[in-house]
Amino acid sequence: MIFLLLLSFLAQGGELGFRLEGPVPASTLWLVETWDWEAWTLAVYAEGTPFPPTFRRANLKLTWNLDQLTISPELFLLGSGRVDLFFTGSAKGSASFLGINTTFHAGMKGGWVGVNIAPSPILVAWSAIRLEKGKLSAELNLDGPSPWRPSLAFSLGSVAINFGSTIFLTVSHEEGMRTGSSGLQIFPSPTQFHTLRWNWEKADFQIFLASSGQIWAKAMVSEGNLASSAFFSRSPGGNFQAVLEVRLSF
Repeated sequence: MIFLLLLSFLAQGGELGFRLEGPVPASTLWLVETWDWEAWTLAVYAEGTPFPPTFRRANLKLTWNLDQLTISPELFLLGSGRVDLFFTGSAKGSASFLGINTTFHAGMKGGWVGVNIAPSPILVAWSAIRLEKGKLSAELNLDGPSPWRPSLAFSLGSVAINFGSTIFLTVSHEEGMRTGSSGLQIFPSPTQFHTLRWNWEKADFQIFLASSGQIWAKAMVSEGNLASSAFFSRSPGGNFQAVLEVRLSF
């Protein structure tokens, strides 16, 4: 908590946020700060619990941004005293041939969990390639490596189908401030779901309904540098959750 207050005095620009959750009472206070020097970006994230005042975790990330390449070392400090160290690299590119636009993105994150206790190495990797021509698009994603998890998505206008750990078909429609979509999950279990969204100049409202019994709604209002949101959900088992957030950008 003291670390959060110290960073707020040194603030040059970033975000200060507060989250309140229920029905089991829980609260979170966080602060994000960024500094830019040409191709370098330093980001500091600190998080704590205001009631009672406790430190939860902090994150220090230095990013080197090139035209098509990003490299980032990242340090985590947890309230328990554990220190994690990670290195992330990602690359992206795009090309066009015979009217087909192609975009590519790949990345890898590796490091150690608990470097000051008992270091445990981790490694994750991902890649995506997307082809677009007119209203038709195809996207292949691959996440791994333990195990590798591929997914393939096709869309034609407002109709899209996804093949992966789940297989589902969605149809969307947009009219003015209203956007709606309906879908059918085919695998692993048949499920219908519907999403409705209303967007105004300073407000946004979304609601999600599924035949499995899952329901959630989210409302967001913004005014200048201040944004607030409320999220309510009910799981198929009947469990209820509410999350209220306030964010201040400066």
